[in-house]
Amino acid sequence: MSAPPSSTSRTSFLTSSRRRWAAVLLALVTVLALGVAVWRLAHHGPLPPNQSPEPDPRLAYDGPFRNVHPKVGYVGDAKCAPCHVRLTTLFHNHPMGKSLAVLAGTELGPSRTPARHNPFQAFGREFLVHARGGKLWERQALLDEGKGAARAWDTELQYAIGSGTRGHSFLTERDGFLFQVPVSYFSQKQRWGLSPGMTPALFAGRPIQPSCLFCHANRTRPRPDTVNGYERPVFEGHAIGCERCHGPGELHVEERRAGPAPGTIDTSIVSPKHLAPALRDAVCEQCHLQGAARVVRRGRDVQDFRPGMELGAFWSVFVAPPARGEEQKAVSHVEQMYASRCFEGSANPKKLGCVSCHDPHERIGPERRVAHYRARCLDCHGTRGCKGPIAQRREKDDSCIDCHMPRYASWDVPHTATTDHRVPRLASAPGRPLRGPSPDGPLALFHRGEVAPLDEEGRRDLGLALVRVVGEGRLDAKRWGGQITTLLEGAIHRAPNDVAAWEGKALALGWQGRRAEALAAYETILDKAPARELALAGAAALAQQQNDRERALGYWRRAVAVSPWTADYRRSLAQLLEQERAWDEALTHAEAWLRIDPGSAAARQLRTKCLLHVGRKESSRR
Repeated sequence: MSAPPSSTSRTSFLTSSRRRWAAVLLALVTVLALGVAVWRLAHHGPLPPNQSPEPDPRLAYDGPFRNVHPKVGYVGDAKCAPCHVRLTTLFHNHPMGKSLAVLAGTELGPSRTPARHNPFQAFGREFLVHARGGKLWERQALLDEGKGAARAWDTELQYAIGSGTRGHSFLTERDGFLFQVPVSYFSQKQRWGLSPGMTPALFAGRPIQPSCLFCHANRTRPRPDTVNGYERPVFEGHAIGCERCHGPGELHVEERRAGPAPGTIDTSIVSPKHLAPALRDAVCEQCHLQGAARVVRRGRDVQDFRPGMELGAFWSVFVAPPARGEEQKAVSHVEQMYASRCFEGSANPKKLGCVSCHDPHERIGPERRVAHYRARCLDCHGTRGCKGPIAQRREKDDSCIDCHMPRYASWDVPHTATTDHRVPRLASAPGRPLRGPSPDGPLALFHRGEVAPLDEEGRRDLGLALVRVVGEGRLDAKRWGGQITTLLEGAIHRAPNDVAAWEGKALALGWQGRRAEALAAYETILDKAPARELALAGAAALAQQQNDRERALGYWRRAVAVSPWTADYRRSLAQLLEQERAWDEALTHAEAWLRIDPGSAAARQLRTKCLLHVGRKESSRR
């Protein structure tokens, strides 16, 4: 196919050289548990543009749709609306069409009442969400036991994440760096509370990386080598837009006046209804298949996937059999569906998929819910009917899904509920098992037709997936560290510039106590990508552990220069400078640390100590 016209288109590390190596591991585990992946899969720094052993799948594509090509540009929803008024109107009221909202100039008017849990207290702080000046603010206040609030400060809530169906979380931007604030609103219980996974270590803000925003925002502009830095404007469109499911619209807009010939398919843009079932489902799976870990394949980028193509050409999605008592998880609907008899027993042209039941354009409200989903079920089951007793069916309004897709509390997202997509015949039935592990390890590659040994690139991706799962505490680091190292050393031998593999290897070496080798791995990364944020932080922590303060200071300074709004980098640098008795520089970073995290007693104490040592006694007393 000829090319179409081109278009314009962290971490807590060591704070003392004498802290034990376990502290480093705990800090790195914390990073991964937050989704701030040490291996930073999406951006590989200033390396050769195509590290992959395979050509760009978008260039090798031989299907009918011409907008798959990477040179076809995105145009935004405003270009779609004039010709597709009804669908765009419906979609912008769909949860996907409300996945991210700008809060500037609006007041959500949160009720300041105990019934809404606003304010609420947690971990010795009081949290209050309030509107002021047309903006929304989160106020944190330190509680002085028995005396009320001792100190309070506000953070502007600039973006709302989520449609509100289950709730909202909130982001704040600091010079292009995005952070999640501690509070969220949970719609089902109509109350405020701490965001899932939020701990005191994150009260200054949880870094939000591009892979997190991929499924909540239309498109972003990540800053290479940073965890949560973005070029401004950060977003190209806010909520998920038309082109997420239909692909880039530049060709379609250029050719829309003429239109396709009668009886033919418009190949200027992807229409998922014309895709084979597996490719149709991939459009949904790009966000709704989470698995145990998702790894961007070597040479690919988070945002490279195009509708009409196999998701596995861009992402390796690994799944794991659930632990006992964890069979149900909010992000596993695709996995559940694949395990259902409905999916396994269906075939073309009615192969079960996400859109067999869900309308991607229109939200089905409560008043239409029962009839809509019953009709979808009867589309396949109409000739056999339901064998349940009439009286029992009437108790549930003759709702197929209330019996066969029962709701349950989701263990990984507090305050929410979801439905069982394994479609058990009886509500009490456990459902069919999900996919098991592969011969290469405890995870299986989801998009393989059978459980079989992985190829070389699959083993590389498995190593990175294991880094994520071990880092989140779901597998034992000592047991799996050696296998991860072996998997990633093979990847590095094939592609010495694979920075993601180097970062995973460095972390695995640390888990094994091989500190000198881990530091050498980080330094290799920094030779290739000198501004790689987490490599700088990892090298700084390891150098500090080895009591090489000069080298540690150099790395911490560089980490702060790359990511000046990360409280833990400022803290680590300020405390090391304190040990060196470099009081003027320590004061600079202690004050920056305190601006980022006003609730930190350690930051305030260090600032006071520095003021005293530089001769500013009055300021120190205040």
